[in-house]
Amino acid sequence: MGATVPMIAHAAGIMLDEITTTWDKWVTPTERHSVKGVIKPGQVAAVRFTINGIYRGETRIQLEHVNRIGRDAAPDWPSGHDDDVYRVDIDGTPSIFQETAFRFTDGSGRDAATAGCLATGMRALNAVPAVNGLSPGWVTALDLPLIPGAGTIR
Repeated sequence: MGATVPMIAHAAGIMLDEITTTWDKWVTPTERHSVKGVIKPGQVAAVRFTINGIYRGETRIQLEHVNRIGRDAAPDWPSGHDDDVYRVDIDGTPSIFQETAFRFTDGSGRDAATAGCLATGMRALNAVPAVNGLSPGWVTALDLPLIPGAGTIR
């Protein structure tokens, strides 16, 4: 199920009662064309799942993931203001709503997926010095310091 929901619970200092999941699909009523091929009417054109951290009988932490073929697929499901964004909603005082988009602005024509993979790899690569200083064993993002961009502007 992944480590995100339990890691958030650990960081918040709570022990979850349980972790549940949901899964849903959206079937297209019309033929759709994508770079991956043709999706015919009656076939799945979007999927959504959640991983839910239950604490004291309530869902307190929820990871929701939506994949769709085109912005108009599953129009009632959550989406960002732009394609290929990661959205974080934190309901609290104050509430926080954030969208993160990975983009190249160097004119190279590389796509958002490539930018996201590069950003993920950079986090891992830049964590090597901090990981090397730790004892052997499992390491999570909670064990690592924030890694500043000192010396990265040229």
